[in-house]
Amino acid sequence: MDNMLYHINAQRLRPGSGASLDMLNAAEARRARRFHAGFAQYAPTPLVPLPYLASTLGLGNIRAKDESKRFGLNAFKVLGASYAMGRYLAERLGKPIDDLTPADLCSPAVGERLGPITFVSATDGNHGRAVAWTAQQLGKKAVIYMPKGSDPARLENIRSHGAEAGITDLNYDDAVRLAWKMACENGWVMVQDTAWDGYEDIPTWIIQGYAALAVEALAQWRAEELEPPTHLFLQAGVGSFASGVLGYMASELGDALPKTIIVEPHAADCIYRSALAGDGLPHSVTGDLSTLMAGLACGEPCTVGWPILRDSASAYLSCPDYVAANGMRLYAAARGGDAPIVSGESGAAPLGALIGALLIEKLGRRVEVSGAFIWVAVFAFAYAMALNAGSTALITVLGFLMTIGFYVLNASVISVYVGELFSTRYRFRGAGISQGAGKAVNVVMPFAVTWILANLQPNVIYFGIVAIAPLIVGKALDNYSLAIGGTSVIIVVGVALETVQALESQMLMRQYKGFLE
Repeated sequence: MDNMLYHINAQRLRPGSGASLDMLNAAEARRARRFHAGFAQYAPTPLVPLPYLASTLGLGNIRAKDESKRFGLNAFKVLGASYAMGRYLAERLGKPIDDLTPADLCSPAVGERLGPITFVSATDGNHGRAVAWTAQQLGKKAVIYMPKGSDPARLENIRSHGAEAGITDLNYDDAVRLAWKMACENGWVMVQDTAWDGYEDIPTWIIQGYAALAVEALAQWRAEELEPPTHLFLQAGVGSFASGVLGYMASELGDALPKTIIVEPHAADCIYRSALAGDGLPHSVTGDLSTLMAGLACGEPCTVGWPILRDSASAYLSCPDYVAANGMRLYAAARGGDAPIVSGESGAAPLGALIGALLIEKLGRRVEVSGAFIWVAVFAFAYAMALNAGSTALITVLGFLMTIGFYVLNASVISVYVGELFSTRYRFRGAGISQGAGKAVNVVMPFAVTWILANLQPNVIYFGIVAIAPLIVGKALDNYSLAIGGTSVIIVVGVALETVQALESQMLMRQYKGFLE
């Protein structure tokens, strides 16, 4: 399993002393919300309390913004796309957005004055669907390019709103460049939250549209007369959503701003790497950008939003895919009376990251490390005995319990220690080398063990506490096959866990909803 990497922002500035927050002040954010309210489908999405989960984790409150209810599109992306498209049309008309509604913008008079307009975008799914839906609502055309690996079901969702759409053989950032090329050649209007020199207005409007979500959330929190929030977890692709929410919160709350943690996938952690570089500049990630968190598979930070994340975020997390998978399960579980939430992989990443961080905070490292290792040793031995006994039910139960121990060790203990072994400057490189060495050992060990079994006495294998236990007990029971079986199990389980995790991630990427039903 991969490790969760983190970087504490030692250069965090007081709100108002760093990047300008003028574009995300209360007036701008509420202007966006007023425009959204002009759509017949608009309603604030619920800020769902999770009291049982909070109690289990020893927290006062946990609130999750359930964006599965947004405009019937199951995602917050429409907040940014619709407002940006509305602002663009308002600019073309020479009128302030405050004086216009969606109904005004789709009127025959406006259509005749502006002529045909085609909006174009690149997306994994939700943003493209938002652009297609808004274009349909406003009586315009939309063309959407999707990166390789995109879910065909999401493609069909986009097409259902009348857009021309297709899946390319490009990664996300190259799909963006293709969309821009086609926009320039055909006179189309690009709607993208990635910014570059000469293309800042629309990304800025998208960020302002996202801030409307923060307006809703903060008002809902205050309406419940809760204690001020202490932590805010936000997922990031290019960082537009995170900067929109964080920027508004910083503008509105000032010094009372909660500690804000930015969560990204390993394969596309451009915000984390930009913060890690420490030079104040945005840095890109290249490659396939393949991750379960497909909506976050973006390698180039939005230059408009990056300064806000650089100056106001408290920490940055780079997470493996299983963090998002765990978050999805927790949202959907509805334990102890908590309301179930159907969340996509990207939206669930912050909850998974919160759980990993809190396990260490709550239990203490020494207790957790010792307990997890003992847990794995005990249930690995019991699992070996069950295999020899041939009890399918017992094997299933004990294998599950052993897997829990492995998840705890990897998601919340080893990941942190590996990060702290190295200074900030060399942390990413050191963690990468450590992971590479571990993978290399995993490859070599089956061959080494096979050679030992073939050429040496079986008892040579049983060095280490976990491996010694089956030998001792097997000898006491006059059952030497138990010892060999236990060793084999340890090897097989290690490989199997890696394989199952990879398969699970792929299955979730392709059709995560099936795991929730």
